[in-house]
Amino acid sequence: MTDKQGRLGRRMARAGALFVTKRFLLRSLDLLSTAILARLLVPDDFGLIAIAMMIFGFLDAMGRFGFNLALIQNQEAGRAHYDTAWTLTVLRNCLTAAILILGAPMAASFFKDARLEDVVYVLAVIALVRGFENVGIVDFRKHLWIGREIKFQILGKLGFLVVTVTLAFVLQNYWALIFGLLAQHLLLVPLSYLFHHYRPHWSLAEWRNLFRFSGWVAVNSVIAFLNRGSDVFVISKVSGIDVVGLYSVSRRVATLASTEIVQPAARALFPGFSKVASDRTLMAGMYVDAISLLIFVGAPAAVAIACLADLFVRVLLGDRWLAAIPLVELLALYGILRINLGNAASVLLALGKAKILTFMSLAQFAVFLPLLVWAVFSAGPYGAVWALIGSTSFRLVLNFSMLIRTIGLSLRQLAARLWRSAASTAVMAGILLIGRHYWPQEDTFLLTLMQFGVFLGLGGLSYLATHFALWALCGFPSEVERHAIRFLRDVITISSVGEEDAAGAKW
Repeated sequence: MTDKQGRLGRRMARAGALFVTKRFLLRSLDLLSTAILARLLVPDDFGLIAIAMMIFGFLDAMGRFGFNLALIQNQEAGRAHYDTAWTLTVLRNCLTAAILILGAPMAASFFKDARLEDVVYVLAVIALVRGFENVGIVDFRKHLWIGREIKFQILGKLGFLVVTVTLAFVLQNYWALIFGLLAQHLLLVPLSYLFHHYRPHWSLAEWRNLFRFSGWVAVNSVIAFLNRGSDVFVISKVSGIDVVGLYSVSRRVATLASTEIVQPAARALFPGFSKVASDRTLMAGMYVDAISLLIFVGAPAAVAIACLADLFVRVLLGDRWLAAIPLVELLALYGILRINLGNAASVLLALGKAKILTFMSLAQFAVFLPLLVWAVFSAGPYGAVWALIGSTSFRLVLNFSMLIRTIGLSLRQLAARLWRSAASTAVMAGILLIGRHYWPQEDTFLLTLMQFGVFLGLGGLSYLATHFALWALCGFPSEVERHAIRFLRDVITISSVGEEDAAGAKW
């Protein structure tokens, strides 16, 4: 490994630490809004918005050509590429908005809910506004200026939180959610020009080069959306909008660990993998380091959600959502599998293998769709969760098989890195389950909150104590525990000094 590659690895680790930590703050704001809204709104409100966002997400996925990914993957991209990406994004979002406006009445008729028409009209406005976001902010990811990106996102989330919670108290219905989303994007677009000095111009000069990379990314985006969004569609047609609301909120809570660890890590890892794509051995080592840290942090978090599902629901959502408890327990298991997927997509995209990634997503969907339809008709939303678990397990096998072929990933080496995390998580789960058995549910909210805090602390301490005891028995090897210590050190010491001047300097 050269000094340059070593510096890149350390920079990726620091960027990942900052990204995950700041993202935790972002999700804390999201959880705060969810906890408030769950007490003001009903599952039917969340179900209506979930269906509307499914429609919006499908159209967005159809036009998501991954222009930003192309700019990151192409280390030599210049102004012409950036201008072209911005122009194509504006045109795509204008088309998306037009389709939403034209299709709003049909959507309301198909789902047999007149409220959906006006909601889709507002989503069309959101699509139009979002298209004009400054493409220059892609540099935050490309050059690992993670601090600036998270500051940008947090300000947008604050706008959503303030508007949504305020309107929820005033309106007491689903419009609080939709107008909160609109406010978020009305804030993010001007902020994108304040946070980066780049000023885009209309151009289509590099459209061929962008589409050469992005064609398969667009196809993969559609299939990936179908893999994660078909459950809402099938449940809405079989079980109704209120069940969709119960399911969607349960999924948001139960997959907290995977969405806030795997997704942020993928955003941080992809630029780094792109920089070392020519060295497969180095990439394999970086991948093993990354997934071992993801499991170290994510596995105990996901298992804790499963073991303490009743407390999570009572504290975060309130007593009107008690029916979500068994769903949260099952969905937490799905979240564990998502963590184990380990950002294989970042590796394949960095290697320019978007076509292979697309076929893998298509194979997963071929398993997921028939399983989903049968399971939902048989067991309602619980069947949908088992379909997710089954198809994700299948994708896990595909991912590791492909990584073995492309970068020479060693499963033996991976298992040697992960066994201490697995054993420590099992010990933690046993302690939490025994504790829940001998300390039954409290009657008041304050006592429940205290109980929740005690179990979270007990789980965290038991996990860390077991993990580091096993590490000591193994002779303190330079593996995930050292990465975790460095992670904490980076969280404390990293600042974004220099990013202020770096962002936009090229332009």
